Amino acid sequence: MIDLNKLPKIRNREQARAFSKILKKSGKTETEINNIIDLTKKVTLMYDTEQLVKFKNYLLEGDKVKLNADKIRNHPDWDKLQEAYREFIISNVDTVFSVKYDENYPDKPNMVRLEDETELYNWLFWDGDLYVLDESDGQYKELYLIEESKIG
Repeated sequence: MIDLNKLPKIRNREQARAFSKILKKSGKTETEINNIIDLTKKVTLMYDTEQLVKFKNYLLEGDKVKLNADKIRNHPDWDKLQEAYREFIISNVDTVFSVKYDENYPDKPNMVRLEDETELYNWLFWDGDLYVLDESDGQYKELYLIEESKIG
């Protein structure tokens, strides 16, 4: 992982010119300098906005989810699981479920139950085996990819 604190920050023309002089002295071509400065500006923007975003850490009751069926089916123990469970996974690939907390995992759980319009299912699901609805764009994603604004 790159430590963004160690990279130069370019937020204005003065900083870009100063960094350009350093790069010229190091023997970089004009094209290389422009590419490095463009990249550095983007990294600076990422660094500056990183503090404004946090990622969702756990599911909330009522969150909309789908099964990550490929991940579940690729688990080494897939063939050892109950036949009814395997059939449930295969037949509900595109089903949208709501998260329901289980009494054994009451606060910020990573194990949840799922319900649809008709039924609350008895199986527990690990949050890593679910795609979660990202309300910012309407896409289903893995939990760790969902950003929540720290503002507001």
